[in-house]
Amino acid sequence: IYDYRQSLSAFVHRAQPAKLLKLAFSSSDGCGMSYSELKKSASGMIGEFHTYWEKGLSGKINFEEEGVLVHDQLPLYPRSLELSKYKGENLRLAGSVFTSYLRKLPIMDVKVENLGIEPVALGSRVFEAHHIRLQFGELLEDLWFAAQPTQPLLVWKHHDGAMDTLKSLRYLYYWQHVSPGDRERFL
Repeated sequence: IYDYRQSLSAFVHRAQPAKLLKLAFSSSDGCGMSYSELKKSASGMIGEFHTYWEKGLSGKINFEEEGVLVHDQLPLYPRSLELSKYKGENLRLAGSVFTSYLRKLPIMDVKVENLGIEPVALGSRVFEAHHIRLQFGELLEDLWFAAQPTQPLLVWKHHDGAMDTLKSLRYLYYWQHVSPGDRERFL
């Protein structure tokens, strides 16, 4: 059994979170490291990966699809919407870059539906949350976003039964906490 350390960073246009600028994924374990990145280029998006799998494989893919969201953008996309008025839509959704070996990203049609506001308990706090459902074919994914101005993602139930849950929600202005000991006091 290996201890994996994985990170995914999404960079989007601040005023238009549906507009992807870059996705970067890294993974390390006892055997080595893998890195994949999807970033904006003149012709659309270019994907690049480096992995210790398959004897140290590296490669590139072109992703020139316009108007397609990448699966990894889903936690950010609703921040561009006013969820209290959002009913749903049909989207084109590409696969994830959360992989050690970036291949051609499959694209699927997805029905997005706002199922309304529901209470979501996280620890001792209960949040009012917008329940957003994604349906692609027979598969369903459910996401709950807090019904507050920043609309953070609270819970993401994936089609395979896996679930991501926000552990804590704190707003810190990092530029105000740069003195020795600030990290220990605030985090």
